[in-house]
Amino acid sequence: MWDSLIRRIAEELDILVVSVDYRLAPEHVHPAAFDDCYAVTKWILENAVGFGIDRTRVGISGDSAGGTLAAAVAQYIHDDNTLPDLKYQALIYPVSQLLDIETPAQQKYRRHFGENGGMITWWEAAALVSWYVLGKSDEEVITTFMENTQTPSQFWQEGVQAKFVNHTLVPEEFTMDGYYSPLPTNREGNVKLWSDIGSTLLDPRLCPLMRLNMSNLPPAFVATCEFDAMRDNGIYYVKRLEQDDVAVVWKHYEGGFHGVFGPSWPFTFKIGEQMFADYIQFIKSHW
Repeated sequence: MWDSLIRRIAEELDILVVSVDYRLAPEHVHPAAFDDCYAVTKWILENAVGFGIDRTRVGISGDSAGGTLAAAVAQYIHDDNTLPDLKYQALIYPVSQLLDIETPAQQKYRRHFGENGGMITWWEAAALVSWYVLGKSDEEVITTFMENTQTPSQFWQEGVQAKFVNHTLVPEEFTMDGYYSPLPTNREGNVKLWSDIGSTLLDPRLCPLMRLNMSNLPPAFVATCEFDAMRDNGIYYVKRLEQDDVAVVWKHYEGGFHGVFGPSWPFTFKIGEQMFADYIQFIKSHW
């Protein structure tokens, strides 16, 4: 599936596309995936001439977890004064934070598909976090994330990054569909677990929304979908970039879902094809 998509991008744009086969959890915990993606990107920039690449015209892209990694790598390449900034970052339904998994989009998704429906179950989603952070299925972590109590109330009240994860940042029309319920203001959290993994959840290499300053990052394309539990993660990231005057093209696809980005082998979806066309147009406009 990925090979056909990567080939299509390369052929459509007549460019060299490098795909990173990064290490996966649970065998390799955070930050292994980031380290691999950053190392490859840095190596390509440092050795661009040998491949006939103009290193001032290199962009980065990814979908889902790949979108998360692309955003994080763009940040860290920007911070490396020995390297040129990336030309753009194209992020397809990225996961930008793990502090709150009861966003309006996630509430809607659960109401539509239930905890055992959708692409993966709610338990599986929580287990993925546990694998990625700890390298194993930890029942306390899984239960805590399923209950959305991984972030303690003191952080919501005093944490610098708390304001980045705010339901009021989501456009009002996305919360007026009868599925959304505001979270209580006095939310309790698992203080002990936070003391163990809180610093990881605030690490921009895992959750790029947690970066404190987005200024001067590469121009961004961010795609979000109506039926996607991760929709608001993309919206939050768009808002942060806009607040720090980073150029952003945000495309939202009504009727779209996580994984629709074309071609979604073995199926083809009109929405996915439109997303692909918008993605290609963005890259062409940032050469």
